[in-house]
Amino acid sequence: MMKVIQKVRNTKKHLTFLVLMACSLMMTGIPAHAEETVSARLSVNQIFRVTGSTVSDEGGIFTYKLTAMAEGTPMPSGSTQGGYQISLKGNQSLEMGPVIYSHTGIYEYRLELIIDSEKTGYTYDKEVYFITVYVKNAENDGLVTEVIAKNTAGNKVGSLDYEHTYQPLASDPAIMVDPPVKKVVSGSPSGKGTFKFSLTAEKKANPMPEGSTDGKKNLTIHGEGESEFGVWSYTSEGTYRYTIAEENTGETGYTYDKTIYTITDVIEDKGGQLIVTRKVTNNDKNQVDTCAFQNQYSAGGSSLKGTGYASSIKTGDTTNIVFWAVIFFMAAIGILVAVTAKRKKN
Repeated sequence: MMKVIQKVRNTKKHLTFLVLMACSLMMTGIPAHAEETVSARLSVNQIFRVTGSTVSDEGGIFTYKLTAMAEGTPMPSGSTQGGYQISLKGNQSLEMGPVIYSHTGIYEYRLELIIDSEKTGYTYDKEVYFITVYVKNAENDGLVTEVIAKNTAGNKVGSLDYEHTYQPLASDPAIMVDPPVKKVVSGSPSGKGTFKFSLTAEKKANPMPEGSTDGKKNLTIHGEGESEFGVWSYTSEGTYRYTIAEENTGETGYTYDKTIYTITDVIEDKGGQLIVTRKVTNNDKNQVDTCAFQNQYSAGGSSLKGTGYASSIKTGDTTNIVFWAVIFFMAAIGILVAVTAKRKKN
């Protein structure tokens, strides 16, 4: 009998414990089968575009910071009092988290780019995202999360995206060396001749001075003198080549200079600024500072357009005197022979 009574007492104790546990769960609003924690992950996507240059690997690294808007808000592992930071390189996506939640509630965060100092040539995406994580109690699934993100304008976004670009500053035309075209005339022309010169790009897409068409620009000099084609700016690294030459315009009495000058511009990105290193050479590959062209003038000469040199018969030239003397002598002999033959016949 005593054993039966003891069993009944033990059964009452177990029932009392179960009732107390059920009441406790009902008071806290958490079902007996609910999970203790739930996690959320936040992914940051970075795009990095480079134009006109080649940057080092370090050039495409950017840092982002996640900050809790209220004290006690759960944060990813590795966070400090200043927040949680991640760095992305080039075109990369990376998850922040997981963030672990053990209670229902509304948790708010701020995500932004961290810039110690802005570098020349970079354009930064300074968007600030406001993230809200709703932790709820699902009827059959325990704790669940819902993440909503908005941009600075207050619009909902489906992802946390940042797009940065790099393009070095264009070269400064004010410091570009512009070699002058110099025209020198030998002889004594009665008036000023008109001489035409051309600047031609190796590739039509090369930068050119104002007034150019299809990779070419013309320049005119009247008589002797100097002039310049003008300067231009570069927006991309590389090596660019141009030629300067005189064109045969058929001016009477003039020979034309066949020299072709070559301009080689090497463009380099130095600290976010494109710098031009220019070299000008003549036909002999010697470096020069001026593109000089010399024309010879002879009075009474005639020009053959398109031959590169004018062809003329010059009066007062010793060679021409000999030529005409020979002609005269041969003619005289011919006449003498004819007269002698006629006399013999008679």
